[in-house]
Amino acid sequence: MYYLTFIRLIEFDWDKYVDKFKRRIEHIRYFYVENRFVSNLSIVVMVLASSLFTYAAMTLLVVGQEDAIVNKSYVTTRDYRNTTILKDSKVVVASVYLKSLKEHTIDLKTIYLTIGSNRYTPTKDYDEYVKDLGVSYKQENLSKDYTDYILVYKVDKANDTSKAVITFTDYIINNKNFTKQLNVKLNPINLDKKDIITHI
Repeated sequence: MYYLTFIRLIEFDWDKYVDKFKRRIEHIRYFYVENRFVSNLSIVVMVLASSLFTYAAMTLLVVGQEDAIVNKSYVTTRDYRNTTILKDSKVVVASVYLKSLKEHTIDLKTIYLTIGSNRYTPTKDYDEYVKDLGVSYKQENLSKDYTDYILVYKVDKANDTSKAVITFTDYIINNKNFTKQLNVKLNPINLDKKDIITHI
């Protein structure tokens, strides 16, 4: 029985199936070239649809070569010693698990915070004050394993942080003028409340 199976493998016409596979690839390529506008429009529609959707925390996001999971988030005007450091502003701190298939750094400007019509990018000015909440990302290469980083955003004190959304931006089709955006709704824990004496 094994001998017959071996004979069948020898008689198998690999060239025939390789040629068939190549022809299918060519058909796909020709279809894309001849219908480039429709194909690109379909990609744009799918990307826009994902950009309009808001995900919940702890949802796995695939952003280019990175995987991201937004964990907890906090809002405070105080440091880890419970000393007030801000009067007219406050900081929103987001704990984010990040990993990458390829070791490289990320541009923090592509991970921004939106509250209403206001947009904020991460700042490193307050990392030392909230170091008890986690380790800030300092442009090191991302690992192939998940690492928990904190991203710190300074926002206006009047902002309603219950409406805060963190957005991950990814460039599509090597065109920096066209991006897809993955939005995650935050629900920051207010560390300034009287019943919360120190940071969690």
